[in-house]
Amino acid sequence: MTSDCRDPRPQLRADAARNRARVLVAAEELFAEQGAHAQLLDIAKRAGVGAGTVHRHFPTKEALFAEVIAARTTELLDQAATLPADHSPAQAFFAFWALVVEQAHRNAALCDAFTPGTAQQLRIPGTLRARFERTLADMLKAAQAAGAVRADLDANDAIALLSASVVADQRREPLGQPGRLAGIVADALRPSTQPSTASEATT
Repeated sequence: MTSDCRDPRPQLRADAARNRARVLVAAEELFAEQGAHAQLLDIAKRAGVGAGTVHRHFPTKEALFAEVIAARTTELLDQAATLPADHSPAQAFFAFWALVVEQAHRNAALCDAFTPGTAQQLRIPGTLRARFERTLADMLKAAQAAGAVRADLDANDAIALLSASVVADQRREPLGQPGRLAGIVADALRPSTQPSTASEATT
């Protein structure tokens, strides 16, 4: 008589990986819909798993939010990396500006991550925030060197104004064309001698 000595752990690991993936999909959907207000119990229900399964993979909502927002921010920055190849420095800067506002308009989690009203623990992971700030700063410098953006602005100014654009776009009532207010703010970044137009911000 022979005994079955097969190790059940690979199957358990596969099941755990599938459950983790389901939790992430559900979390991405609910965070996109509800932002940081989404609850772990609701995420577990949508994923079709128990609350304990969610907690085993993500001990806190903050940890789950951070992983979801990291994926979305990485995707956003990867898109930004392709802009300079097809745009002038000015077009790349304003296109990235419009892209951030557009994505935040569609995804409440991104909106929460990029605006100052959310609890500090629900933030973009530090390494990604640094990459985002560096990306915006590099684009700003290139646009300034091309004479398309006011020379007296620094990266901190640009980040603050971009956050304000995200908030303004979300809070306008009744809701208007996404990105319209962001385009108006972007126009204010241009040198005063340059004709004002929001066209590049919405390209």
